[in-house]
Order: sequence, then C-alpha cells, then structure tokens
Amino acid sequence: MTIEGYFDGTAVRPLEPVDLKPQQKVFIDIPEQQEDVEERKKKQRAFLQDLADHAEEIHEEEESARKTRQKKAVDDLFNLLSDDEAKAFGEEMKTHLRFKTVELS
Repeated sequence: MTIEGYFDGTAVRPLEPVDLKPQQKVFIDIPEQQEDVEERKKKQRAFLQDLADHAEEIHEEEESARKTRQKKAVDDLFNLLSDDEAKAFGEEMKTHLRFKTVELS
C-alpha cells in the first residue's frame, strides 16, 4: 500500500484516511527534491573526473617506468658487447630501423 501525505513540522499526515492499527509499524519513503538529485549527480561527476585524472597520471607513470626499463635493458646489452660488437650491432640496427629525425631550432 502506498499512502500520500505531508509533513506538518511535527508528524507525517496522510492525505486520505488509512486503515492502520495504533502503533503499527510503517515505512516512509521520502522522494528526493530535484535540487538534491542535481547536487548528488554533480558530486558523482566530480568524483568520476578525479578518478579518470588519477588513472591518467598512473598510466603516464607506468609509461615512463617502461621506457626507463627499456633504456636500461639496451644499455645493459651494449655494456656486455665489446666496442667492435656494439658498433656492428648499432650499424645493423640503423639498416633495419628508421628513426624519426627531429630538428631542433
């Protein structure tokens, strides 16, 4: 059963007569006001934006760490090679890889 009513400042009053016994337990559902709904949505959007910003920061940190690990692996490899082997390896890489040329002004 759903009963429509109002709060008079002291008690909830039904708009129509109801068939309830004294001290009968009832549940009252109070609909949110439109401004409450909008404020809650605003807070949720702000929370989601903060979460997205944090995820982007983590991704950038992971990308930076990955590049650092790759550079260290290449450095370690070159440290294992003799000077002649490192030079030959570098020349071989130049023929198989094309590096983008960047001009600095």
